[in-house]
Amino acid sequence: MFSSVTNHEPASSYGAIIRVLPGIFGDRPKEFQTLADQKELYYTLFSCKGSGKSAKSSSVVGHAEVPLHSIKFPIFRNALIDPQNRAVL
Repeated sequence: MFSSVTNHEPASSYGAIIRVLPGIFGDRPKEFQTLADQKELYYTLFSCKGSGKSAKSSSVVGHAEVPLHSIKFPIFRNALIDPQNRAVL
């Protein structure tokens, strides 16, 4: 599975915004731009800082330009939880 960092503010406590890209690969692609140009599966926040095992959970394997359709900052939604039954609204 591959992802692409689209926004990263070093001062942010949220971490980087990454696009999780489609596909599961047995071998590392030789060229990443074609993969990066595809529509992402989803966006998520990801801490690029870490130590120990968490630092080994990801690594830089290539570089590609972020496509124009993915440059705009994505909208994140925050779930509301019903305090009576703890159901997500």
